[in-house]
Amino acid sequence: MVAVLTGDIVSSRSVDDKRKWLKRFEETIERKSGLTKVPKWSIFRGDGFQVELTSPADALRIAILIRSGLKSMPDLDI
Repeated sequence: MVAVLTGDIVSSRSVDDKRKWLKRFEETIERKSGLTKVPKWSIFRGDGFQVELTSPADALRIAILIRSGLKSMPDLDI
C-alpha cells in the first residue's frame, strides 16, 4: 500500500522567485522528514505537487511538515 499526498501552492504567483518555495519543499521532504528512504515527489503545472510515500503511516506527519514548512514562508499558502 502507498499514500499519495497532493497539494497546490495557492499564492505561488505572489512569490517573486519560484525557487524559494521549491527549495523549502525539497528541504522538508528530503532532509527534515526523518524518513530513511526519500519519497518520490514531483511538481506539476508549475505549483502543484505530489509525494508518494511507501508507508501510509508517515502520510499525516509528512503532510503536516510540508504545510508548516511552506506556511512559514511569507505570502504562501497550500
